[in-house]
Amino acid sequence: MTQPVSQRSSPIQTNVYPQLPIPVSTQSPLERTAVEVGTALETLIRRQQEDNVEVIQPDVVFADAFECLKPPSISIPNYLLRFVTRLDLEEPCYIAAFIYVLRLQEDDKIVITAKNVHRLILISFCAAMKIFDDKPYKNKDLAIVGGISTKELCDLEVAFCLKADFNFQIEPNDYESYREQMAKLAGVRRSVPPALSARIRASQRRLLDTKEAKSKMPDEEATSAQHKTVSVLNEPAPWSTRIRSALRFDRKARD
Repeated sequence: MTQPVSQRSSPIQTNVYPQLPIPVSTQSPLERTAVEVGTALETLIRRQQEDNVEVIQPDVVFADAFECLKPPSISIPNYLLRFVTRLDLEEPCYIAAFIYVLRLQEDDKIVITAKNVHRLILISFCAAMKIFDDKPYKNKDLAIVGGISTKELCDLEVAFCLKADFNFQIEPNDYESYREQMAKLAGVRRSVPPALSARIRASQRRLLDTKEAKSKMPDEEATSAQHKTVSVLNEPAPWSTRIRSALRFDRKARD
């Protein structure tokens, strides 16, 4: 169970690594993507603040678990640059993390604010890393980079996955659409839509091949294969065992 904000042990540790302002001209493609994700989220929050609308969280308990007592001193772009400098991960992890956070707001499950955006992007990045990377880092390593305790990261991960209904699949068209939306929020001009990650395209091709193969099978074989073959983006991994147990407990509680 996630801790209420009043019982949280410590704020995000922004002094673990210094802020890393990097001139745009010297940024690597991955650094530019991280800055773009951070800038897009900052723009989204600023626009909401300019509307002067009172923030009412749809689920107060869930939102409180991600909120700091006050906005962290480190900017979101600099926060994500810590991931770039300390973790060896690919661009899809950063794009997917942005998509997962935005989906929660679009589904009216949380309102992104300056107080909760750092933890939200950290946990969504944790989920994206375990889905898109062949050898994801351990939670304790990501917790050090993110500036929170390993226990809190694990608790927030469970809450995040339950709130997202474990829907972490991203269709190719959605990926490109969110990528363009992110670029617009970040003020980046793109004359040509960015190329979709080869990994996502490959996973979608495997999914289509599987469906086509099952359609040609006898009914009994197709039923058996249905339990063995899953989309790569939805494939259960060892890390999800504890999460699935929490989900079953949650369903029993609802019943």
